[in-house]
Amino acid sequence: VKREVQLKNSNANSKQRAAELLVISNLQKRLLSSIEAFHRTLGVHIKTLRKREAGEKLQTTKDLNQLKILKFGIDGNDERADDNEEIVEIEAQNQHRIALSTTGLSAGAEEWKLLNQMYKISEKARYQADARINYLKIWIKKNLCPDIGQKGARWNNERLLIFTEYADTKRWLKSQIESLIADSDLEELRIATFHGGIGDEQRETLKRSFNSSPNVNPLRILIATDAAREGVNLQNHCRYLFHFDIPWNPGRMEQRNGRIDRTLQRSPEVYCHYFVLKNRDEDRVLDVLVKKTEEIRNSLGSLP
Repeated sequence: VKREVQLKNSNANSKQRAAELLVISNLQKRLLSSIEAFHRTLGVHIKTLRKREAGEKLQTTKDLNQLKILKFGIDGNDERADDNEEIVEIEAQNQHRIALSTTGLSAGAEEWKLLNQMYKISEKARYQADARINYLKIWIKKNLCPDIGQKGARWNNERLLIFTEYADTKRWLKSQIESLIADSDLEELRIATFHGGIGDEQRETLKRSFNSSPNVNPLRILIATDAAREGVNLQNHCRYLFHFDIPWNPGRMEQRNGRIDRTLQRSPEVYCHYFVLKNRDEDRVLDVLVKKTEEIRNSLGSLP
């Protein structure tokens, strides 16, 4: 991803430079979310460059809807959170193609070598657990299921809400957690996902299940995309939330926290967690988000 930044065309116009920045940031955001999300988008990136080198005519940002991509970003339209996630995924892939086609970027021999290396590395690692999964295993054992890993392990009455931005990451995360809780008591009923396009009936069923008494309903872990960040109250029996990835809009982060940090929360304290990549100085995303949130707090006087 770093090397891609060096491919910028110094003679590019403002629209091309905006597209270049969008392409790079989209790959970065997906890499910070999960290797699976990055791998799938990198595949789209490589295929688009190959088509360009083969002389195929690629779609560019000529109409108004396509130009909006450069203004608001890929996956940046808050109104799409409730849409069918398969359709949103396809749109996001198309948006990356359009943005890349608009840049005029090309790849030389060294760049192709690096792109192919990245693709091979991500292909190998895309299904593996990462440090966040390892942490969640320890956390779930401590807070939800003390005997996790043992056959028939019993669950306590705590619940956990996990947010992620991308459908790719959501599917991978669900698979990883299912592996963590395998062989526990009622394992197939302990985890569910909340995402766009599930329909009003399933949406309400999930809300009722997560808000009902843990003595009655076995659901303990809900993985949600930003389809749940507004208008979905989940505070009845849940005081723990994890941001598996960090939305680059601090307002989204506050909206996610508001699912459990709200009136009628039974616990005197709620715990909203996020992961810090403390071993890499270049990962400044979290620092910037914290500063932006503080600026909002100082301007408005308070935040949830």
